[in-house]
Amino acid sequence: MNCSGLLVVFFLGNFFSWRTVSLLAIIPCLMQVVGLVFIPESPRWLASIGKEIEFEDALRRLRGVDAGFSQEAIEIKDATENFQRSEAGFQGLFQKKYAYPVMIGVGLMLLQQLGGNSVFAAYLSTVFAKASKSLS
Repeated sequence: MNCSGLLVVFFLGNFFSWRTVSLLAIIPCLMQVVGLVFIPESPRWLASIGKEIEFEDALRRLRGVDAGFSQEAIEIKDATENFQRSEAGFQGLFQKKYAYPVMIGVGLMLLQQLGGNSVFAAYLSTVFAKASKSLS
């Protein structure tokens, strides 16, 4: 999606000024903000904070009125109870058994940021301009 967004921006940059392209980029953000109003609350979250009636209503809304969801409701309640009893949380990431997966995840994020995509995107218009001059 990142590369697709860059492609669209560079394509639109041929026809519009950078200010107009920046304003056009606001449209998907506004669509997401409006869409957030219509997203139902998660049944797992409602079960974890103890809102039983809202939990069942949300699950019924997601699965349909005729769908049998009693087994799923029991599984969700059991999973949230087990999660609350466990040592889960931000401090749980710093346990020795999670050190390797956390290092891999953080390392991949760092490699992505330090890999040069940002520099490439920042200077791409200059590269295209110089390439078009050399071709003509």
